[in-house]
Parts: sequence; C-alpha cells; structure tokens
Amino acid sequence: MAALPLLILSQQLMGFSLGLAGAILMVFLRDIREMVGVVTMLWFWMVPIVYTIDSVPHFMQAIQSYNPAWWFVREYHQIFVYGAMPDIGNILMMLAVGAAMAGAMSWFLASSEHQIRDAI
Repeated sequence: MAALPLLILSQQLMGFSLGLAGAILMVFLRDIREMVGVVTMLWFWMVPIVYTIDSVPHFMQAIQSYNPAWWFVREYHQIFVYGAMPDIGNILMMLAVGAAMAGAMSWFLASSEHQIRDAI
C-alpha cells in the first residue's frame, strides 16, 4: 500500500496528458469526440481487467507490454489481488513517462495557443 500514492499519481499524470492531447486536437479535428468513444471502448476490452491475462491468445499477451493501461492494471493486481509489493522500478518508470507526457502536452498547448485562439 506504500506504493499506491505513486501509482495513482503516475496514472493521473498520464490521464491528464491524454485528456489534454484530446482537448487540443478537438479544436482542430471536430471528429475526435466520436473517435475517443470508440477508441476508449476498444482499449477497455484490450486490457485484461475483467478477464485474466492467461485467457487471451498469445499474440495479445505479447502486445500487452506496449499498452500503458496494462502497466497500471498489472501493478494494481500486485497490490490488491496478490497482496504483494509492486515493482517500484515499473512505478518510477510510469511516473517518469507520465511526467514527460504532461510536460510535452503542456509545451504543445503553450506553443499552439495562438492557433487555438484563431480556430475558436
């Protein structure tokens, strides 16, 4: 449970970054709103939340290592299902990726602020 605040913080950073990217893109591409619903539904069913990782085909097990949502689900499983300490290295890596994404999206917002004002 000691690693849970770091895990939540890294998840919030990634969620903020994805939300900010979607908000910026929606100014320029109005169809993003419809695409987000479809992509989110597909992404939800691609992540083994309601089923176990062992019950999916091997090719899907192999691509889960590239899925950021699976990174979080795996660590939450370690804490809540198995009662074990999650891998701190993975959590710190996710925190670094989340911070880098948040920084990149903040920079993107600042650099495209004039275009956003013109588009609105």
